[in-house]
Amino acid sequence: MLRRLSLHSAAAIVFSLCPDGYAIDEVSGVALANGTLTLVGDDSHNSALLFPNANIPKVAGLFTMPAPLPPKTAFPQRLNATDLEGVTVLSGQTVVLSEDRSAMFSMGGQVANYTKFATEQEGVGFEGIDARSVGKNKHQIAVVYEGGFKEKTRQTVDPFVLTHSLTERIVNGKTVFTDNNDHRKLVLNSKQLSNALGVPATVAVRAPGIAWYQYKEKGVRQWGYLILLSISHPDYHDHVWLCRVRGNSRDYFDLRKQMGAAAKMNWEGLCFTPANQVLLAAENGNAINLYLATLPKGW
Repeated sequence: MLRRLSLHSAAAIVFSLCPDGYAIDEVSGVALANGTLTLVGDDSHNSALLFPNANIPKVAGLFTMPAPLPPKTAFPQRLNATDLEGVTVLSGQTVVLSEDRSAMFSMGGQVANYTKFATEQEGVGFEGIDARSVGKNKHQIAVVYEGGFKEKTRQTVDPFVLTHSLTERIVNGKTVFTDNNDHRKLVLNSKQLSNALGVPATVAVRAPGIAWYQYKEKGVRQWGYLILLSISHPDYHDHVWLCRVRGNSRDYFDLRKQMGAAAKMNWEGLCFTPANQVLLAAENGNAINLYLATLPKGW
């Protein structure tokens, strides 16, 4: 069932999904495609929770999603797709990102492996993923390594983004994705991030979510991406931003005024809606919280 929360801004929607008998602890990934809302979490090993025909409104307002909960979509146990931190959709298929495996999985098996770039260390690993089509049988992928503070050593790690392409083909009647290994890496320097966001250099900024972002430049449509930024330091739990990356330029949008008290939750999932708004996902006790926010003018 759903519990109503107070609305903090006319430009945003807050709603809370509280499962009876099933919960995703530490919700970490959200996707919205063809009307289906998909969620994954740290404990959702080999599975995702899908809400077909999710009623996500296009305008600001507080709303309730229907019950009962849908069944989980299970991935084959042999895949060992554990510690899921991100989710997206490729040609109608649910695709997930495993933090402890540093890899992406579809129902058919491992699609991409990122261990040559980084592995999970002290709770820091790959957290967010998004995909978009770039022509017939080809997809562009973006994954983000969260960075921030390592849990034990408190060492600061720079977040970074990897982009690469996949080729889709049919083998024996099944869809197979092949990694083209054309990776590009963008490092988000921690000190530069702290300076841009106006927080102390000793506070490590983390990047738990990413979404492809389309914009126009001189009348031509281009692609960049939005990165969800937050801080794991207890004095800065209510700091949440979006970073817009367009070519070599970066812009930042502080979500605190729009989100109000909801900004203190541990927001990790990020995706776009058809109305060009962004949907954030977080865990808060036994509740699964979603926040629909409106982008600033000009974005």
